[in-house]
Amino acid sequence: MMNAVLKQIIRRSDGSALVELAIALPLIIMFFYGGFEYSRLIQNQNTLVAVSRQLGAAALRLCASRAKGAAPGGTLECLNTRIVNEIGSQIEAILPGVKFKVSVVRWNPNPGIPKEGAYIDEPIDTVSYPAGVVGKISKEYFLPDYPTPSEQAALLRDHEVLVYSEVFYENQPLFSVIPLLSDNLKRELYAVSVF
Repeated sequence: MMNAVLKQIIRRSDGSALVELAIALPLIIMFFYGGFEYSRLIQNQNTLVAVSRQLGAAALRLCASRAKGAAPGGTLECLNTRIVNEIGSQIEAILPGVKFKVSVVRWNPNPGIPKEGAYIDEPIDTVSYPAGVVGKISKEYFLPDYPTPSEQAALLRDHEVLVYSEVFYENQPLFSVIPLLSDNLKRELYAVSVF
């Protein structure tokens, strides 16, 4: 039975199978390539979320309870040595080109003059990898904090110290042979975790 089917396919000399293959093959390749690249995009986003959680948890566990600022043994020194120097290279090995910013924000329960912005303790202890990365979390994110605090300010007030870890990654497709897909897959991925 199988031999008869194969003989019939081989005997066909009109070339219609070749034309059908020429039409269908590029579509099939594009379909599989698109599925592969979108699964990579989702994997990179999930990896970014995991990295953000690990950074935030490590910063909270290792650095948030230290004295504020750049003093020896302070929060900034801890963030620079433990988070940027030790963990940054490990994250770079997982996702080459990754950038992150870790911020430790504190609530000031006794400002001199109660006014908007007085309850957010400044400066916010922040480190980034590589240096100069600008994140989306800043003091303005917590305003208004007085007289009626925003949702973010109320969260900070209730916990007194919050750690924000923001992670950025530029997703690049493996091949740029299909412009429609590759243009859609080039995007900045972002993940943030709050502890």
